[in-house]
Parts: sequence; C-alpha cells; structure tokens
Amino acid sequence: MSFIQWKYSMATNIDEIDTQHMQLVSLINDLYEAMSKGQGKEKLNEIFNELFDYAKTHFFSEEKLMLIYGFPGYEDHKKEHQNFVEEIKKYKDKFEGGDSKTSIEVANFLKKWLVNHILKTDQQYAPYLQERI
Repeated sequence: MSFIQWKYSMATNIDEIDTQHMQLVSLINDLYEAMSKGQGKEKLNEIFNELFDYAKTHFFSEEKLMLIYGFPGYEDHKKEHQNFVEEIKKYKDKFEGGDSKTSIEVANFLKKWLVNHILKTDQQYAPYLQERI
C-alpha cells in the first residue's frame, strides 16, 4: 500500500505541475517502501539527491509561471519553497550525522508538506493560472 495516494483534489489542472507533483508522490512512496523493507537508511541518500533535483526543477517551473502571469502571491509561495529546501537540508545534515530516525522523520515531513502545500498553497494559484495559460 502506498504512503500517499494521488487524488483528483490535488490536481492543479496544469499538466506540467501535476506531472511533477505525481513524481514527488512517487518519490515519497519509494522512500516509504524502502523503509517498510528495512532499507530506508540505504535509500535516503538517493532520495535526498532526488529531492534537491526535484525542488530545483519543480519550484522553478511553478515560480516561472507565476512570474510570467503576474500571480500576486508569488513572493509568499517562493518563501514556502525556500523553507522546504532548508528543511530538507536540515534532515540531510541529521542523516549524515548518523541520526537513525531520519528516514521516518523525512517521510512524515514530506507527506505533511506535500499534502498541505498542494491542497492549500498550490490551489491558491491554480485558478489564477488556469485562466491565463
């Protein structure tokens, strides 16, 4: 069973963004699956690298669309993205420092952040951008 299920309510109806969100859901589910097999620690370094790549690509995509179409909540949204990257860096530092609970903490953080960010924050720009794209 998946840790996070993609639901229609998560969709922004912007294909590029929804595809990227689904990739993050898959990444989080990969971590959860590895943890359920007792391989979370081994998989976590790979997950961190993928998360940083994801953040760079996805956040750039969202922020670019917001700038192009003049979304008024751009600055606040960008701050949420920056906070996400900072949190992931903290977890990576903990992991590299030998904290054995990091994979569980990261999985829980990612699930909570993803669901809240997509269902609340991203849904604020979705209608605005849908009207303009």
